[in-house]
Amino acid sequence: MKNLVYCCMVMLMFSCNSAQNSENMNPTLIAEGNLYGNGNDGLVENNMVLKNQTEWKEVAAKLNKLNANIKEDQIKAVDFKKQMVIVLIDQQRTKGGYAIKISGVKNKEESVVINLRKSQTEGMATMVMTQPYYVGTIPKTDKEIEFEEVK
Repeated sequence: MKNLVYCCMVMLMFSCNSAQNSENMNPTLIAEGNLYGNGNDGLVENNMVLKNQTEWKEVAAKLNKLNANIKEDQIKAVDFKKQMVIVLIDQQRTKGGYAIKISGVKNKEESVVINLRKSQTEGMATMVMTQPYYVGTIPKTDKEIEFEEVK
């Protein structure tokens, strides 16, 4: 009887999955909003994956060129041994009320798919040139990063 109990316990121990959950790729927001520089900051519509501090500082400097969007401590806080920075830049818009953000992240076998959503508020909006942006981090991965716009 003891042998049966020990066998059951051993089977339970080996059947438990001790692998870490690699599915959790939820982004952590650093900054989002609108740029108001009429393109003078050198940023065009683009989706970027930044994997090192040099790239991150360069893009953050452009984001901060005309508007102080990202604080110095936020720039230094990214640990590129564990994280990657995702930057979404929408096209320039002739009025306010637009936004861009990550609506979900799918961790697939060969790649990581980042779903992005572009939106516009209903009703009245300011009549000023804007360019929506989103900056966040996801856990570091060697998989290919793909971007997919969802409606």
